[in-house]
Amino acid sequence: MRSGNGRVRDVQLSLRQVHALAGAEIKARYLGSVLGLLWAIIHPLVLILLYVFVFSIVLKVKVGSEGNAEEYGLFLFAAIIPWRMVQDILIRAPGVYLERASLLAKIPMSHLVVPASLVLVCLFNLIVDLLVFISVLLVLGRTLPPQVILLLPLTVSLCLLTLGISVVVAEMNVRYRDTGQVCQVVSVLWFLASPIIYPPEMVPKRLSWIIEGNPFSGVVGLFRHALLGLPAPTSTAIWLSAAFVLITCG
Repeated sequence: MRSGNGRVRDVQLSLRQVHALAGAEIKARYLGSVLGLLWAIIHPLVLILLYVFVFSIVLKVKVGSEGNAEEYGLFLFAAIIPWRMVQDILIRAPGVYLERASLLAKIPMSHLVVPASLVLVCLFNLIVDLLVFISVLLVLGRTLPPQVILLLPLTVSLCLLTLGISVVVAEMNVRYRDTGQVCQVVSVLWFLASPIIYPPEMVPKRLSWIIEGNPFSGVVGLFRHALLGLPAPTSTAIWLSAAFVLITCG
């Protein structure tokens, strides 16, 4: 049986491994390209502009008191920030053990290290997205609401959620190689079933159970509450999201 000091050293080693793997991936992804870290800014902005054009200008989806493209863009951006982290995990996590197979064969490490490093990379992207969002607010002459203090517990919860998903789908993919294909389908369906590109009140009452039973609806609502000061989701939605996080990371 290992002593307490031995367990502490194991944890410290695992944390160093997580940091090293995440740092290496971030450098490989951004620092080796011509535009470097600018790609981390360009990607979300292009995505937001595309959605704003399609849904606000073409399809005339209205949100907020003014119902213009600016209101919709901020409404969308606040929800895309947490969704991009979940989506990246669903796409990348299934093959993460296979990608690191040679490294895992050479260096002993906890089964959580590789998925955790992927979550850390996604967290880096989320922080960049938040900084871009804040910059956009400042350019538009807006300020963050007092509820912004909720971002810390929300981000921690999101990290726990994505870590749980990452470990589950990565281990499933070792046995069932079509897990990645299933995750891509789940990603599309989950995105459409979440009130990201549309406000919840647009959903017909006969289909409202999809939004109400979706644990990510509460996450989306809380991020909009923290970043834009919009009304918080119902207590039922919050408890459902919290239970989903606990079950997934448990």
